[in-house]
Amino acid sequence: MALTGITPAASATQTATTGSNAAMDSNYQNFLKMLTAQVTNQDPLAPMDSSTFVTQLAQLSQVEQTVQSNGHLRELLAGVQSFGSMAEVQLIGKPVTYASDRISLAGGSADYLYSLDAEAASAKLVITGADGQVLREIGGLAVTPGERHAVTWDGRDSQGLPVPDGTFTAEIRAVDADGEQIGYSGYASSVARALEFGPDGSMLTMENGEEVLAVTLAGVGG
Repeated sequence: MALTGITPAASATQTATTGSNAAMDSNYQNFLKMLTAQVTNQDPLAPMDSSTFVTQLAQLSQVEQTVQSNGHLRELLAGVQSFGSMAEVQLIGKPVTYASDRISLAGGSADYLYSLDAEAASAKLVITGADGQVLREIGGLAVTPGERHAVTWDGRDSQGLPVPDGTFTAEIRAVDADGEQIGYSGYASSVARALEFGPDGSMLTMENGEEVLAVTLAGVGG
């Protein structure tokens, strides 16, 4: 099962907002300079119409309020991002669930979770080693859609021999009554052990060695 990385929208939103704020502030400064020059250089014998001047002052005030509002929005965005970072730090040491096509065997046992896109006639878990060879198939899995199911691997291969602890590829193969393959979402669970902040978002390192973007978590605890 191929998994697609997810890029957080926060950094992109911050970049766009920063550019918009800079343009707004520049427009405000230019408008202020033009109005000042217009008042300074007006003909004393033919002064600016008062209604026109009032209108321009109103426009200037509106632009100023917009610039100030954007400043408040920048502060709010920074606060939200800071709060998000604090919340992510609190994930350290907690079990989390995340999208994955990997199953980690530890102590002779491993769990994998999945959710089917539609009702299936049959479903099985296929576990593959690093060499591409199938180690084990576990059939008779739950086939109802719209809920997350768990399947446990006892750590043995198809011959009944114990498999050394490690991380392996997991795939759910589900078909309907016509033999057509049904899509699914696969998940793994592990304890978050480290957190690193980067340009693409906060990256969690799991106890099983996997690295996961915090925004892709499907659950915490359990």
